[in-house]
Amino acid sequence: MSTSANTLFHFTNYQNLKNILKTGFYSSYSFEELAFSLNKETIPAAIPMVSFCDIRLSQIKDHTRNYGFSGVGLTKEWGINHGINPVFYIERKTMPDIYLSSIITSFFKERNQEGTSLALTSNLKIALIELMKIVSYCKINNSQNWDKKLETLTGKKINFYNEREWRFVPQVNQTDKTDLILLNFITILEQSKTSTLIQIKQLNEKLKNNPLTFSPECIRHIIVKNDRQLNDIIKHLRSIEKYKKDFDLLVSKITTIGRLNEDH
Repeated sequence: MSTSANTLFHFTNYQNLKNILKTGFYSSYSFEELAFSLNKETIPAAIPMVSFCDIRLSQIKDHTRNYGFSGVGLTKEWGINHGINPVFYIERKTMPDIYLSSIITSFFKERNQEGTSLALTSNLKIALIELMKIVSYCKINNSQNWDKKLETLTGKKINFYNEREWRFVPQVNQTDKTDLILLNFITILEQSKTSTLIQIKQLNEKLKNNPLTFSPECIRHIIVKNDRQLNDIIKHLRSIEKYKKDFDLLVSKITTIGRLNEDH
């Protein structure tokens, strides 16, 4: 038996699921420790993304407890065609961590005479941007989780490797302030936490202009918490024009967390 599912799942709360089925996925900035360090310091940063996982349905109990009891499962073919890729997990103090930090640190040594900004040739700037695109798909394992309510890193180390994350990272406009924002990253290096969070809320609104969409035939599973939500999601699907042709087939793909836990 395969250790991974042939489906990309996204788990969330019920209202978000209804919105996803209607309009698609909205990317949003998520805080985590960057997959490199500068001057041996870890850097918390926000990266725009939509996260998925390919955990088998028999193993989703802990995952749904952390991320929500509603979700949608889509084909991996759809995901790969949209640039969604498994996350590269890196352990601190291992060779990949050391190599990556060393390469990126070398870019930051190239400063102008005042020492206030990076002094890179056009080719080096392109190389740095391409490198950061790879970093946006990297995640430090056994690192801190972001508490959305407290708006801070929790300090508690999480074994993220068990989440089997796949990630979609949209392309966003490159800023001229290369030291503060590198490609998709918003770091709290020289900005206050308050201004960073305000900026992220504004950027999240802009990301809604380009949702990650899918067609009905790409849906393999629709998961809700209980039978009450099951009846409601059927009504919701019936009200969406793009599902009218495939309505009966989609209804057959709906199940509840309770039934999954009982059967698996």
